[in-house]
Amino acid sequence: MSQLPSKRPRVDGSDDATEHDGDAAVRIPPVQRSEKFWIEDGNVILHVEDTQFRVHRSMLTRHSTIFKDVFSVPPPSSEQARDPVLEGCPVVKLSDRAGDMEQILSIFYDNASFLDLREDIPIGRLAAMLRLGKKYDIAYLRDEALKRFRSEFPTTLEAFDASYGDTRGPSIDYDSPSDLDDISTIICLSQEHGLPSIMPAACFNLVYYIPPEKILDEAVLPQELRNRCIMGQDHLIRTVHNILFDWTESESFMSPDHCTGDHLDGYDRKKVLRELNDGLWLADDGSVWCFSPTLPGNVQETLSNLCASCSESVISYYHAARKEVWQELPIFFGFRGWEDPDLKDFDS
Repeated sequence: MSQLPSKRPRVDGSDDATEHDGDAAVRIPPVQRSEKFWIEDGNVILHVEDTQFRVHRSMLTRHSTIFKDVFSVPPPSSEQARDPVLEGCPVVKLSDRAGDMEQILSIFYDNASFLDLREDIPIGRLAAMLRLGKKYDIAYLRDEALKRFRSEFPTTLEAFDASYGDTRGPSIDYDSPSDLDDISTIICLSQEHGLPSIMPAACFNLVYYIPPEKILDEAVLPQELRNRCIMGQDHLIRTVHNILFDWTESESFMSPDHCTGDHLDGYDRKKVLRELNDGLWLADDGSVWCFSPTLPGNVQETLSNLCASCSESVISYYHAARKEVWQELPIFFGFRGWEDPDLKDFDS
């Protein structure tokens, strides 16, 4: 790779260009040369949004045969217009995002240090890998992004449990564990790029800790998806409430007939149910059940004071509830169940 200059000027001067649409002047952003990818011996210029990248045609076609068609130049006798030329290089305009293109070029040119598959990959990079990997048929980028998204937002309860703790493999690097925009971006990606199978788990990931008023104000999500998430959150809350109510009515939940200790009385049973309610239902901060494979910490402490039979009863009911909720998860968010054809991905 040739030495990159320390600073790059704008392509068409320092002032914004102006076009007139009727009586209104429309400000057009100035075209910038990429600070990172304006390579002196590059032989093609990619014009993406307001940024131009001067790179090597051979580098692009090495990773994607589709670029060969993108760079095909009509013969001189053709009536088709040729690509414009700048500094002896054809300028090819692409309808991608400049940030995505920089991410992908960084992988092409600096693969070993930029894309370590043993580590979590930042969400912005994964989004670019999915968008451009799918569009330009760059299989190893597309498939790696799909693997990470599907691992983080699976379709089975067993895979969901495997995503917890130290046993999980490399996945997604979020800006913060509760970053609303990150999860919203993933939900939008799932809809826009034919990856609906991850939507139920992704929507659940959003609604279990985000109160409705924040979801309503979320700018990344379109209104239809915001509505779907809020309705799904309400459905989840009502379902968990009904499950907890059924436990209070069940004679087999911590049944005195099977108790082998002297601790069990009405107070103990009510205490466990109250703590389960605090851990599984709507919390003071507006969050809902996080669906952890382990019981809430306060319940775990209480179980240590129960006999084996009562403790086993609580654990059994808890995991039965998880299975019940998981089966209904797609329904919460507008699908007809896990077998819904609308949950089939583009590569299914």
